[in-house]
Amino acid sequence: MRCRCVEYVALLLSRLPLSAEGDRCALERHADALASAIRSSLSDAVGEVRAHSRACYWELQQHFPSRAAKVLSTLDSQTQRHLLD
Repeated sequence: MRCRCVEYVALLLSRLPLSAEGDRCALERHADALASAIRSSLSDAVGEVRAHSRACYWELQQHFPSRAAKVLSTLDSQTQRHLLD
């Protein structure tokens, strides 16, 4: 179930048109919740969930770079390394 939810979020973010940061986006008011969900799913026990979470992170980074940077800064070094590889 978690895997499909994270996969859905990745699909949603990939299909949503990009807008400049600071401009209003359809997900602007949910950006903090998305960042928090991605942060927690990056440390999930299931590898497939983590893989989809990494895709979600990169999609989040395209839409909300500052929030993605905050997520990256709060991750442990091993998770950061997996994300950047």
